[in-house]
Amino acid sequence: PKSRGYIELKSNDPLEHPKIVVNYLKEDHDVKVLVEGIKFAVRLSETDALQAYGMDLDRTPVKACQDKDFGSQEYWECAVRQNTGAENHQAGSCKMGPTSDPEAVVDHELRVHGVRNLRVVDASVMPKVTSGNTNAPIIMIAEKGAHLIRRAWGAR
Repeated sequence: PKSRGYIELKSNDPLEHPKIVVNYLKEDHDVKVLVEGIKFAVRLSETDALQAYGMDLDRTPVKACQDKDFGSQEYWECAVRQNTGAENHQAGSCKMGPTSDPEAVVDHELRVHGVRNLRVVDASVMPKVTSGNTNAPIIMIAEKGAHLIRRAWGAR
């Protein structure tokens, strides 16, 4: 995804939830990529191989898009905007990068810039969201983080 959101403090009260602005689908590119994926899936559903199994496209229109021709570019863009949301794979709110990067929060060893003895070891350190599921990259980050922490405390 090219759309980028942000997270910031609402106040100096540490118990108040932060302000999260997700900006899903802010970039038209992201909408167009999803529409191309839908069109590809529709074409797949029309192949002989899937037709042999009785594959049939559900043509129930999205309520907010009923004024558009079903299957048109305009219809699919509307449908994507209506039916796309968080899939709980958020990442990147504590970007890894050098101190010279004003958006970077942690260094290459997952240490928070300017804060001693604090590391971030989760999906938030990824500078960009992965194009696939985040499970494997998060496991890798956790394994690396565990190694770095053990090494910092003298473990072999």
